[in-house]
Amino acid sequence: MFNSIKAQIYFMLGLLASALLVQIYLSYTNQDSFISGIDLTEQAVTKVGLVREVERGVLDLQRNVLIYKETANDSIINRFNTILQEIKQGLDTLDTMSSNDIDAIKYRDYIFRMKQHLKDYHDNFLAVIDGRRQREILFNQKLLVELAELEQQVIAYNGLAAQNKNQLLNHLSQSRNIALLYLLSQDYENITLFNHHITQASQLVQPTQAEPLLKQLQIIKNDFAKLSQVTRGYVFLTNVVMTGSANEFLYLSQQLNKYVASQLSTTNEQVKATLTHAQLRNNIIAFIGILAAITCALYFVYRIITPIKSLTEIFRKLADAEDIKRIPNLKREDEIGELARAAHVFQKNNKNTISLLAQSNQLNQDLLKATEKAEQATEFKSIFLANMSHEIRTPINGISGLIDLCLATELTHRQRDFLDKAAYSTNLLMSLVNDILDFSKIEAGKLSIEYIQFSLEAIIDNLIANIAPRSYEKNLHLNCEIAPNLPRLFMGDPLRVNQILFNLCTNAVKFTSIGSITITVLFEAIPNNDKQIKLILSVSDTGVGLTEQQIDNIFNAFIQADGSISRKYGGTGLGLSIVKQLVKLMGGEISVNSTPDVGSSFCVELMLDVVDQTDILFDCSSLKPNSIVYLNEELPLLNQRYCDYLQSALLRADNLNAIDFTEHADIKFVLIDVQETDDIEDIAQVLRRLENKTVSVCLLCENNQVSMLQGIQNDFQFSCLTVPILPSQLKKLFSDEITPLSSLSKPREQTFVFDSEIIVLLVDDNHINLIVASEMLKQLGVTVIMAENGQIALDIVQETKKIDLILMDIQMPVKDGYTATKELRQLGYNDLLICGLSANAMQIDHDKAIECGMNDYLTKPIVKEKLAALLIRYFTVNNRVFEH
Repeated sequence: MFNSIKAQIYFMLGLLASALLVQIYLSYTNQDSFISGIDLTEQAVTKVGLVREVERGVLDLQRNVLIYKETANDSIINRFNTILQEIKQGLDTLDTMSSNDIDAIKYRDYIFRMKQHLKDYHDNFLAVIDGRRQREILFNQKLLVELAELEQQVIAYNGLAAQNKNQLLNHLSQSRNIALLYLLSQDYENITLFNHHITQASQLVQPTQAEPLLKQLQIIKNDFAKLSQVTRGYVFLTNVVMTGSANEFLYLSQQLNKYVASQLSTTNEQVKATLTHAQLRNNIIAFIGILAAITCALYFVYRIITPIKSLTEIFRKLADAEDIKRIPNLKREDEIGELARAAHVFQKNNKNTISLLAQSNQLNQDLLKATEKAEQATEFKSIFLANMSHEIRTPINGISGLIDLCLATELTHRQRDFLDKAAYSTNLLMSLVNDILDFSKIEAGKLSIEYIQFSLEAIIDNLIANIAPRSYEKNLHLNCEIAPNLPRLFMGDPLRVNQILFNLCTNAVKFTSIGSITITVLFEAIPNNDKQIKLILSVSDTGVGLTEQQIDNIFNAFIQADGSISRKYGGTGLGLSIVKQLVKLMGGEISVNSTPDVGSSFCVELMLDVVDQTDILFDCSSLKPNSIVYLNEELPLLNQRYCDYLQSALLRADNLNAIDFTEHADIKFVLIDVQETDDIEDIAQVLRRLENKTVSVCLLCENNQVSMLQGIQNDFQFSCLTVPILPSQLKKLFSDEITPLSSLSKPREQTFVFDSEIIVLLVDDNHINLIVASEMLKQLGVTVIMAENGQIALDIVQETKKIDLILMDIQMPVKDGYTATKELRQLGYNDLLICGLSANAMQIDHDKAIECGMNDYLTKPIVKEKLAALLIRYFTVNNRVFEH
């Protein structure tokens, strides 16, 4: 009938709602009928009660009339009037309640007649009251008074004989008593007796003798006649008329009571019939509602629930990839049919999916094999790079070592120049090998970041020492700006931080021909965090600059800004790619701003933990105000950041004449810029003027001006700082830790001399490496024994018994370094110091060496400083010699 389950559901719900509404309507109708029946019953009961109250009231009236008849009490009159008023109100209420009855006319006729009788009864009672009053007046005010007066007259009358007089008084007394009895009993015989005594009294009086007495007797007789007449009327009203009215009233009330009772019975029958009919209707409607609900439930089960359950089971089987032979309800036009058709489509797609899954599994297997091959290729590449690194480092180690040994001999200036250039080329080759090795580590995910304590200023100092020679060769200004309040010690990987800065700086030097290189180190505090800061490192240059397209590709591996065959600058294109990967590994960010032909600026931001934020590079809080004079005429060599930091203590002037030393008694230091245009005499003249001042003088100059200043160092007391100036140098300067000699004399290499009784066994299969390393060890003062492989080393250790240190190469024929070390430990040589030597610089190689039992590990090429540091860790130095 409907093409939508929604419409079907609405239709069935409409049927149920209609049945419910009909049942509700009938319930309200039945309730109204029931309430109406109850109201009619209550009204009939009320009427019966009112009729009975009226009956009781009439009986009370009759009782009060009889009481009044006997007592003539005025309170009875008030009680009569109250009861009469209550009866009238009851009749009025019955009249009002019967106004809407079916037999209202008959009802009102009864009430009207009852009201009429009640009115007559009231009038008769008033007549009774009036008759009673008249009787009282006749008896008390006339008859008794007249009898008393007559008795007085008789007593006073002398015309009667004494006997007659006594008889007359007796008759009068009897008459009074009889009259009183008559009032009490209203007996007719008393009237006869009264008249008899009055007649007897009249006979005793002679008319001729006592006419006044006779008249008085006649008056008494007449008044008694009136009294008896009034009494008879009063008694008749009371005993006959009012009793009859009361009986008639009671009769009418009984008839009304019967009528009301019959109405009550009729009303009860009607209410019962209404309730029975309502219950029947409710039962019929309830049956219809239950039938409709069962029909709807069966309809929902058959048309909706069962099909949905069937389709659910079908979808479950399809989800489990089970085979379905038949899908029901495909021809239905409602949502069930849509679900069935969807299941049909699902079945078709399932078959296609199974086919695709089979193909996908095959592809996954192929992909897994390809992945395994790729991983094997990556592993092979890593092994190849490690082997290549080893094979390349080995000859480089020999070349570098032999060059260092040659440089330590007597050479001509030209020979030394050639060897210096060869050493520089060797270092470039080693840097290239390191870049390739680092790149392979990063690509293979084997590069780990250390977390150790380090000084960033020490890294910057070493960095400047490494890049300064090349920058001075190109006549570039090397500037360094470090925030003086930078924390002194950090936690992190100093090697990688140095590598980032070194790559950025070497790039800046490479691509800058004219101008300057500026290294800036700043930091930002992190709110509510005193354990960590944001370190901001930037390297800026005035070189060739980069275009937007070049900036987009500059961090990609093996990509250079100028990739043409005629490119001016060399390199592998790995430097910036390694920098970016290292920054990423350290959780930082790198950005670049550049303008072609203007220059570039690379900025690195790293989140580093600090050891103590209060321990800073240079704290100037102890310097007094105006205690430092800074003389400069042109661009200051002391960078503006330092000037701002020292602002409260710094007095700046163009020349010495501008400073009044007497006015500024706290002056303790004088800083003087040595400009390129200054000659030695100008500087000497200024120093001469300061000789008699109790101040410390420091000259600030470029590196190429130091030789000029050495000519006057014996004539004047001063110190010297070359740019770039580090915060720690300022700290030493203002703490009087820099002496004139140490500031101007050329730094000399430190050579440590150890006890010759220290025996070092040098094991290496490369003859050149043996020569180089043995010569370096001999220069350090130790005794050297050489072996070409691990087996020979084992034999020597077992024969000699006195070996303090073994420098063991890793890759050797016959027996490698790992195997030899393990066998030595197995033989009980657990206290023997063994240090591995290898060109492999991977962390895994270092860990493997420690794991097999070695105490330490050195990466080739081996230089004398590394050997000295190793010996210092384990042996005592005899003395220390400084050589120029």
